Amino acid sequence: MALYFCLCLYGSECWAVTKNDVRKIDALCQWCLRMLLGINWQQHVRNNEVRRLTKQPHLSAIVQSRRLSLFGHIA
Repeated sequence: MALYFCLCLYGSECWAVTKNDVRKIDALCQWCLRMLLGINWQQHVRNNEVRRLTKQPHLSAIVQSRRLSLFGHIA
């Protein structure tokens, strides 16, 4: 799971993120979590349930906090 976050968040402090990007980032995160848990699309498991099982925050929230922490270091 740690490698997954490293790959997805590399350089995220400098990204200019739009609403469409946030949607795509969260969709990628959800897809990866489902793959790690072995859940396929036919099982009809809700996204909230996957989040509860993995105890992982949304990837877009992590990107936003990393961007804000970088802004604090620059200012």
